[in-house]
Amino acid sequence: MPTQHSRFLFEQATAQDSDEILHILEEASFKGHIALIYTRRPDAYWSFKQEGDEVDIIVARDTQYGKIAGFGACAIRNLFVNGIPTRVGYLFGLRVARTYLKKFPILHRGYAYLRTLHQTKHVACYITTILEENLDVQAMLEKHRVFMPTYQPFGKYEIFALRTGRPLKSRSALLASCSFRQATMADLPLLVAFLHEQGRQMQFFPVITETALLSGVFPDLGVKDFWVMQDAHGEFLAVGALWDQRSYKQYLLQGYGGYFRCLYPFTKLLPLFGFPALPAPGSILAFCTLSFWAVKDQNPEIFSLFLEYLAYVTGSVPFFLIGVHESHPLGFILQKRPHISYRSKMYLVFWEEQQEFINTLRQEDRRYLECGLL
Repeated sequence: MPTQHSRFLFEQATAQDSDEILHILEEASFKGHIALIYTRRPDAYWSFKQEGDEVDIIVARDTQYGKIAGFGACAIRNLFVNGIPTRVGYLFGLRVARTYLKKFPILHRGYAYLRTLHQTKHVACYITTILEENLDVQAMLEKHRVFMPTYQPFGKYEIFALRTGRPLKSRSALLASCSFRQATMADLPLLVAFLHEQGRQMQFFPVITETALLSGVFPDLGVKDFWVMQDAHGEFLAVGALWDQRSYKQYLLQGYGGYFRCLYPFTKLLPLFGFPALPAPGSILAFCTLSFWAVKDQNPEIFSLFLEYLAYVTGSVPFFLIGVHESHPLGFILQKRPHISYRSKMYLVFWEEQQEFINTLRQEDRRYLECGLL
């Protein structure tokens, strides 16, 4: 009979594991005022693999019963760190099958496997996020354990849901001197150059290339999904992509709690006050994500008008999401707009040999986390 130590095999997932991974995803839900199931239909394995340049899906396989007890993923991406393109890992998707919860202490073996994997990846550090309400997981990760990397809090990250289909009401003087339009292929070189120029001023802004946008590296995202705001001389003032990812990952709404339960009967009235209507329980949320966005010189007037334009042109879905780190100088603009939001805690994750790199991080630089890649 195998011992508890030998019973669980840690290894890379295969495409044949997709259905079982999907089942584990959908038996877990995010609790709170809005209860959601985060899922990846129709092919969970393929969906996870789209989240980075390299993606490792690590499964804990119960060899006694031939089942997956749990899994987690690491996506390696090329991000700007201290203004330089750098390989960074994003840890995400950690799930344990319900029948194995709190029954088998195998966390240390999972991190041992991750440590072995880390030694072949040559990444500078890792980042991750944990929902603000998930205090138990935060406490577990922040407690120092010899078999785990360090989880160092790195500020809070907030995702805002903003209503679409709003009339353009801005009285900004910029209206007369700028234009707003969908990007074309002719914009591609300037678009990428602008994202590099502005992005390198942020910690962890994705390094976007022309090849990535042309070759389908980001599923269902192309040049046509970007919107640009220009001044009278054709200079870019702001850019961002409205990314609809529902073909390969979705949020299934289970229900409401707290004050949202009280608000739901009046959901049709919420748009009158600038808020998005609350979707019906049981529905898959229809939204797009404002991704790879940048604003020249972090100008709040430009950003505010850019959001106005986006809300005006985005009528196919009832709301769009945008995420912002608390260090971002434009976060206050989002706070001023009618919104529904939820917060996460961001962490730097690193092994002892990565401590020297962590010490070099410019703390004064603003932080960016791509909402479309969470």
